[in-house]
Amino acid sequence: SPEQFRGEVRPESDWFALGCVAYELLVGQRLLKPKNLLQLANQFDKWDIEKIVLRVPEGQHQLRDHLRCLLEMDHTKRSKLMEKLQEFRQPLDVADWNCFD
Repeated sequence: SPEQFRGEVRPESDWFALGCVAYELLVGQRLLKPKNLLQLANQFDKWDIEKIVLRVPEGQHQLRDHLRCLLEMDHTKRSKLMEKLQEFRQPLDVADWNCFD
């Protein structure tokens, strides 16, 4: 995370890491590709979240919104994602899943 790069370790750094993994699963490409620390600093310096989320497949507006929160450079804004994720804290109803046929 950007703050870890600056030597600041905090719980919100894990949310950034989760965003990186989610991005890579959705897009099929690595988000960050630095060969050294200077390149990583440069990638963080040129960070454009809108360009990043546009790489997520069309029709995934909710996922794009979540990625915007997870990959926010300002760690204090990442915690707002917790409020958004509350809707997913419901039991799953697997009765309609066809994988159990």
